[in-house]
Amino acid sequence: MPAQTGYLDTLKSVAGKVFTYLASITLTGADGKTITCTQDTSLDEAVAMSSKQAKTLTIAGDGTAGRVLRMAFININDGTNAGTIKITMISEWNGDAHEVEDNIAKGATSASGFYSVSAGGNIITILDAAITGSVVGAAHTGLFKDSNHATFAQVRLNKSGGGILMLLCDAAGNDVDITNFTTGTITIKFLYVTSA
Repeated sequence: MPAQTGYLDTLKSVAGKVFTYLASITLTGADGKTITCTQDTSLDEAVAMSSKQAKTLTIAGDGTAGRVLRMAFININDGTNAGTIKITMISEWNGDAHEVEDNIAKGATSASGFYSVSAGGNIITILDAAITGSVVGAAHTGLFKDSNHATFAQVRLNKSGGGILMLLCDAAGNDVDITNFTTGTITIKFLYVTSA
């Protein structure tokens, strides 16, 4: 590799000439930290690489550092009390998880403050308290239902404050009251991005 050797020799020669005129060079990073190097200073002497924090990763999209990608699903079942539901949130990958919460009625918020159900029973909201960070975007990725729920066909997700709003519809786009089903489980899988 003669070309590479020549390049390194040239670099070394240029550096030597710089230090002939300057006693030291101070480099300033974007974070405002400085490193002062002399002709005899190696980079690891100037800055111990093992002490440096890893760079903050970003998710392609809006390019904001610190965003976190998460995937989870909720299982919805009949509640113990008539006209209510129970919800369990399970992490699929890097997501939030919460134990089963029973007897969530229409027009009410669960005891933990993790979920609410609209007065019509057609909207479930996963509230800020159930989410790590604050939701900046969400997408429905899968719906699984048992044979008792042939009319339950669609879920539309939206960001709601720092949480996630799920609108439940049938194949024609009509609202579905989630408290009206009798047995079995409906599973809604979703992908979401949070601020932290």
